[in-house]
Amino acid sequence: MKNTKLRKISVSLFVTILILATPIVAQRPQIQQLVETKECRGCNLVAASLNRIDLKGANLPNADLSSADLFAVDLSNANLLNAKLSGANLSRATIENSNSRNANFELANLSNANLRDSILKKTNFTASNLIRANLGNTNLTDANLTDANLTDAYLKDANLKNAILENANFTGADLRGVSLIYADLSNANLTNVDLTGANLTRANLSGADLSQANLKDANLRWANLKGANLKYANLDDTRIKDAYR
Repeated sequence: MKNTKLRKISVSLFVTILILATPIVAQRPQIQQLVETKECRGCNLVAASLNRIDLKGANLPNADLSSADLFAVDLSNANLLNAKLSGANLSRATIENSNSRNANFELANLSNANLRDSILKKTNFTASNLIRANLGNTNLTDANLTDANLTDAYLKDANLKNAILENANFTGADLRGVSLIYADLSNANLTNVDLTGANLTRANLSGADLSQANLKDANLRWANLKGANLKYANLDDTRIKDAYR
């Protein structure tokens, strides 16, 4: 009787392990396909380990890379249209000149990642880690960066028109020449940010902290500055006429 019970427990444990391992086993052909051909449309690569792999020009539209380890991976010129990368580790990844339109990077680690010149329209970066990330000259129109951490990030000449940046942390970031027309920066931390020549026409900066920010030559016409902190900010040649305070 005792042996029968033990056999049942052993069989049950084996089945459980097999079920848990099935997704990993199923991924192996897709990972091999991706590495060999750089083509993997709609692949299931959840929690896959792909760190430091050369995936230049990879075609990954609609792929699910949620929680994947992509540390220092090279995804330059890659197609990540509609890809799922929530919770993924992309620290030090190279994703420059990629098409990441409508991709989901929610809660992803993109610290020190290079996304320069990428298409990031309607992309979700909610609560993502973008510390010291390079987002220079990117198209972030209609992107969602709510609660994102962009401390010391580089965003020179980026297009953030209509972007949602509520509660985002931009401390020390380089935002020279960026377009923030109609952007929502309510309650954002813009302390010591360089916004030289930035266009913030009709932007919502209510409750934002702009203390010690450089707004030289910036355009803040019709911007909402209600409750914003501009203490020690540089407003030399700033167009602030008609701003709402």
